[in-house]
Amino acid sequence: MNTDISSTQLDSDDMLNELIFQSLDKILGTPHQIISRDFPFTGTQPILALDCNQHPALIVFDRHDGGQALLTGLKILESIESNRAWLLRLHPELLDNDQHALRPEDIQLFILAPTLPPGADYLKQGFSQLHVLTFQPLLINGKAALLIEPAATTFEQVPAKNKKIEPSPFRTGMTELEKTEEDYFRNLNIMA
Repeated sequence: MNTDISSTQLDSDDMLNELIFQSLDKILGTPHQIISRDFPFTGTQPILALDCNQHPALIVFDRHDGGQALLTGLKILESIESNRAWLLRLHPELLDNDQHALRPEDIQLFILAPTLPPGADYLKQGFSQLHVLTFQPLLINGKAALLIEPAATTFEQVPAKNKKIEPSPFRTGMTELEKTEEDYFRNLNIMA
């Protein structure tokens, strides 16, 4: 039996949401736990869950633009901070820890889009909970599916302590010009 695989387009955000929901085992590991797919303070359909290690994770996606998905995810993290009562009613265990506070920086942010968000590599340096995944919609034997892959990073961070800074030559104050410099300025009629 041959497998027929071809690229396709997604018709709606609902279709993408359902395909991502079906792929949560691959994204979050097993067993994971869904906390909410319905946010009262956003117009999007993100997924708030606990991953296989019981760490909170927010999955945000956009059908077209990685930059928009990243902005939406950051906005939702900010909204979660200001809507703690909603989170407490929804899942009290998330706030029942030593500090009795779940901070936005405790939540892993998964961004899924067909394109990379601009600046993701740079942002990842200061926000280690950011996970950027790209997807490609496929038809496999006539059924819609997603090929989800971790985004390739292009930025290589070199620790500052390992960088060797070479002094660059420069002149200050009254310094004599070299012969070639004098000739250059004479030709410009700047010097007498």
